Amino acid sequence: MEPLVTTTRSRSVIVEAPVEVVFDFVTAVNNWTRCHPGNTGITGPGEKHVPLGVSFIEHARLGDSGPDLDLEWIVIVDETNKHWAVELGESPWDMERIEIHYEFEPHDGGTRFRRTTKFVGDANARFQTSNDLAGNAVDNADDQYLDKVAEAIASDLAKA
Repeated sequence: MEPLVTTTRSRSVIVEAPVEVVFDFVTAVNNWTRCHPGNTGITGPGEKHVPLGVSFIEHARLGDSGPDLDLEWIVIVDETNKHWAVELGESPWDMERIEIHYEFEPHDGGTRFRRTTKFVGDANARFQTSNDLAGNAVDNADDQYLDKVAEAIASDLAKA
């Protein structure tokens, strides 16, 4: 077996909303269908904040013609209005572990919202993001997701 390699990708955006609003939006995972490229639905709890130890299934498609995936996530960190993280149960890629961390901090009347993805796998894993192509694809998807979270929250606040 190859030695394990950890690759971390992190992106952030400023959301013009209080930390509580951003945290509640992101941790109610049914909102992911509004924001994350490739997400086609959620099965399990998701209308409200998903707490520590609870799992849910994300239905996703990679690209326009990519495979349909059912990804089981479990909440591994739940610090209200600060840090929330999920870990992928069984990876469809050659990865030992995938974690996604969401961090929330006040910033000039809004919220700095950061999404950090950690991939752990052998150096030859098909989805290892240390190579430019996979890494750029992850960064582009994360940027789209972060921008859409900010847009969706702004839209929700405008309707309130």
